[in-house]
Amino acid sequence: MKGGFHYYTGELVEVGDKVRTGSGCFGIVAEVLMPGTPETCTFDSPAGGVLIIEDWNGCQSSLFLKPPDREYWEDVHLVEKQSQK
Repeated sequence: MKGGFHYYTGELVEVGDKVRTGSGCFGIVAEVLMPGTPETCTFDSPAGGVLIIEDWNGCQSSLFLKPPDREYWEDVHLVEKQSQK
C-alpha cells in the first residue's frame, strides 16, 4: 500500500473522495493531514487525520478523524473515489 491513510478496504484516502460516515450522512474528504505537517497544529493532531465535510440534509458539518485508524474510522465507508485529473 502507498503511504498515507487508507480506508478499511485498503484504498488510499484522497481529497475529493465521497464517503458515508457513521452517522449515515454522505460527505466529501476535504483535507488529508499527514503526521508532522504544520497543518496538524490547526487540529491539535500531530498524528494527522482526515477532515470530512458531511451533508446533514443540506447543512454542512465538519468531521475530523484523528488519526483515521482509531475508533470511528471503521464507520467511514468509501462511496466513490475522487475524479482523476
